[in-house]
Amino acid sequence: MSAVESSMTTEDSEKWTRLPDDKSIVRTVNALQSRGITAESVSSREDALKLLAKRIPPGAEVMTGASATLDEIGFLQLLKLGTHQWKNLKSEITGEKERSRQTTGASSSGGRSSILRWKCACGRRDRGDRRC
Repeated sequence: MSAVESSMTTEDSEKWTRLPDDKSIVRTVNALQSRGITAESVSSREDALKLLAKRIPPGAEVMTGASATLDEIGFLQLLKLGTHQWKNLKSEITGEKERSRQTTGASSSGGRSSILRWKCACGRRDRGDRRC
């Protein structure tokens, strides 16, 4: 057990392990949208994976970072399989042996964070809320 886990009370643990109610989900989606962040709620991991895969344009360069959410819905596995039309930047970077070439450069999101970033085939960086 980690130090963080051992310092959590039972109440803390229950708060962060239970699913939110519908009212909390709607409130969260609305708050994100009010800040210009596209947010959608789906019913299952499978639906989340389908929606995400549908929104990424063919030829896009995909960089996932270290997202537990993307792992849980199966996106990281899909990306590793290579049965898609995207360029897996994380695989290229981690497969690169020369350390100086493992940097892709930072991409600005205007102060907003995003779980998944890609570079569209047209060359424009996108947060995923628009298609070319």
